[in-house]
Amino acid sequence: MYTIHNDSIKMNAELDAEKRNQEDLMQELEKFGHEADKKKKEQEKYQKEITQCERKIKERSLKLDKHVSFCRHLFH
Repeated sequence: MYTIHNDSIKMNAELDAEKRNQEDLMQELEKFGHEADKKKKEQEKYQKEITQCERKIKERSLKLDKHVSFCRHLFH
């Protein structure tokens, strides 16, 4: 009977430790999830800036092509 009681105490202690470990892991996972969300928003911001820069480059390139084409017509 004494052994059963000790085993029960030991198993309860192990279960409590496992539960605390699981709770710690869940908190850490939640923290990483929040960090991932922040990084994703930051990445979206940079992607938007990249898209705007690419659009400006295309616009300027088209203007330059038109200007070069116009100048070629003037000198030929």
